Amino acid sequence: MLKLCTAAILSVFVTTGAATAQSVTAAYPGSVIDALSTLGHSPELTTDNSGDPMINAQTDGLYYSVLFYGCEYNVNCKDIQVRATFTVDGSFDTGLLASYNKDWFIGKTYMSYDSNNNLIACVIGLTLI
Repeated sequence: MLKLCTAAILSVFVTTGAATAQSVTAAYPGSVIDALSTLGHSPELTTDNSGDPMINAQTDGLYYSVLFYGCEYNVNCKDIQVRATFTVDGSFDTGLLASYNKDWFIGKTYMSYDSNNNLIACVIGLTLI
């Protein structure tokens, strides 16, 4: 499940260059919105608690957020982080999370205190043309 989710999240940013004729960059959240819309996702631009841009989106039942970092007064952001949270019914082998973190270079997983499983993939200095 975690590998599938990683592939879905990262494909958003790996394929956006081919899917759009424009540049996709963290500095322009609208470019990320346009690319996600072109791919058939349902993005919604909002802001986080500090006023920085944030996108909530979903595709094929996978809900995720795109967070913007390195912003100067809530604009001109430098980096993007993609985050998905999964609630697991019943018991869960936390060894799967450790195995994922060991085997995958991009992204990390952890179990939060509320027993949600989290998958985070950072896209540093994103600019796709």
